[in-house]
Amino acid sequence: MTHEIVQSDVDLARKLLAAKYPPSDILMALTRRGVGLDAATQLVEDLRQGKLVNYPMTLLPKKSEGPVRAISTVAAQRTAREIEATQPQYSSPAPRQPRIEEYKPSDEEPSIEEPSAPSRLKLWLIVVLVLVVAGAAFVAFKLFAPSKVSARQPEAPVARKQAGLTVAVNARGLQLGDALLTRDSALQTLCRALGAPSRTNHVENSTQLIYAYDRHGLLLYSQPDGGDDQLVLDFDGEGGRTSTLSAFSGTFKIADQIIRPDVDPQSLTNKKSLGLTNTLSAARVLSGRYNDLGYFLAYLKSPQRMSLAGIDLK
Repeated sequence: MTHEIVQSDVDLARKLLAAKYPPSDILMALTRRGVGLDAATQLVEDLRQGKLVNYPMTLLPKKSEGPVRAISTVAAQRTAREIEATQPQYSSPAPRQPRIEEYKPSDEEPSIEEPSAPSRLKLWLIVVLVLVVAGAAFVAFKLFAPSKVSARQPEAPVARKQAGLTVAVNARGLQLGDALLTRDSALQTLCRALGAPSRTNHVENSTQLIYAYDRHGLLLYSQPDGGDDQLVLDFDGEGGRTSTLSAFSGTFKIADQIIRPDVDPQSLTNKKSLGLTNTLSAARVLSGRYNDLGYFLAYLKSPQRMSLAGIDLK
């Protein structure tokens, strides 16, 4: 639920601008406080242009809260890119090169005598002897050390490489390959399937964490205090706090229907089996529910290409 922009919201935006925070971080901070994305964007733009800001500003409530909890943070990141394109870039001054003066030896300095030929030969013999002994010890260890054969424990079914990754919403719930993802075991299942996350980000002014799997185009939104968790598929892969470095290139299914990022949103709304509850609105987000799992499909850049898909965990 959005609220009126109050003095504390304006003060927070001014402080972050004065501290040279990027607009994306400022937008995320405002949206986490309950300010709508459009109003937050207008406030940041007015402050950057030095306009007089009148408050409180009455905002219209969103039509539906639905399962679009993570999208406010992600949409703030993407909307801020237009503002960042006009923001002047600051570069640190080039470091000053130290003055190097030519060294002139003094006549009073003592001369350093080089070692004689016999001393150098003795040193080389010692080095060669040490290398020979070390090599012989290594060979002996490899030849005579007892081999340890450990039986490998069978691993849990995991997803294959990125090209064969499959995320499906079906009668079982949310699956990654053959593994079931739940709120309690999502991170452990992802670690078994894909390894440790590439990055772990903290949402500003919130306890929510974002585990990024950059090579696979996946984001896991986790609320440590028992809040709502979501798995987000990033079809853009533009990098940043709320985006992966690579786009999701696997297969995404809902009710055995393959959902591609270039699918026409109107064709999706016509499929009753998907359980979509709205049409593509001005916010460019479709919401739906299948098998008691809420999900969203976000067309942030263009109505012809999907940017994000998010599924609730239960």
